[in-house]
Amino acid sequence: MTAESITGAPVDAGPAHFTRESLARYWGVTERHVDALVSTGKLRAVKIGRATRFTLADVRAFEERHARVVDAEGDEKGAPETPTLRAKVIAATRKPRPVAPAPSKPFSQRVEELRARLTPKRSTKGATR
Repeated sequence: MTAESITGAPVDAGPAHFTRESLARYWGVTERHVDALVSTGKLRAVKIGRATRFTLADVRAFEERHARVVDAEGDEKGAPETPTLRAKVIAATRKPRPVAPAPSKPFSQRVEELRARLTPKRSTKGATR
């Protein structure tokens, strides 16, 4: 299958269809991932008898819908800056966590005071020796 560019020159657009295996290899994903895309309705598949095929138009349409542009460092360009509705609801209903005050005494001093409080005191009343 060939396509024409804007200038009218023929462009090699690749195969007219993909098999499950060839599409997985083309995208660099597993065949199970391709199956998951089909089962969730994100990717359209054509059944010809027992064979499953993916047309070039459907593959390109999926790529356009799910394409993300990244820069050289791998950061997404044009990523949505606004939070999703779920994130907004979570932020609105989340209670702020109380912040513990900074300790006024060193840790070792607090440990010694705690030990002194928890250590049973010996009584000297009625003790005979």
